[in-house]
Amino acid sequence: MKKLIVFSMVAVATIVMSACGNKQGTNDYVYASSTDTTAFDKHSQEYISQRIDTIYSYKNDSLCCSLSFLRLDSEAQELSEKDGTIYRDFDHWVMGQDIDPEWRYELDQVNSISDSAATVTLTIHNYADQKVILDLVFERDDWYVDNFHSFYEGSDYDEDGNTIPDTDGIKELDERAEILKYIDKQQ
Repeated sequence: MKKLIVFSMVAVATIVMSACGNKQGTNDYVYASSTDTTAFDKHSQEYISQRIDTIYSYKNDSLCCSLSFLRLDSEAQELSEKDGTIYRDFDHWVMGQDIDPEWRYELDQVNSISDSAATVTLTIHNYADQKVILDLVFERDDWYVDNFHSFYEGSDYDEDGNTIPDTDGIKELDERAEILKYIDKQQ
């Protein structure tokens, strides 16, 4: 009887150990043989596309913008509060002041990926379609928006707000350049 109990205990221990060993081996094999590297390759088009989806689910500067952009924005905001002026009168995430109930964006293209920078082209629909290019930087182990470039049809205006003749056409709004211009003007 003692032999049967000892034999049974050895058999159970062997089964448990082999099951644990197989489970560990299986998991190692799954990870080692996985061909889906996009979850780990943060410099791939697939990952950056997913990151843009995350960024636009938040649409929040503090969660989605680079440290450099946040510092500039904070400086401009402080100046704006001191002198009572408005330095930005639209939401760069939705490309407008008001939000269309049918607001949406579509990622058109991921461009120019390097170790530290990339650009993406979007079409944002907010009452009308608008092309937007985002400059991204890789910092804090992920991609963050470092600048917004939007394009609109319009004219240039003089200091009094009058239209300058023959300046109609597609214009680019480089948000970083506009923030720097605002800061320089206020100082």
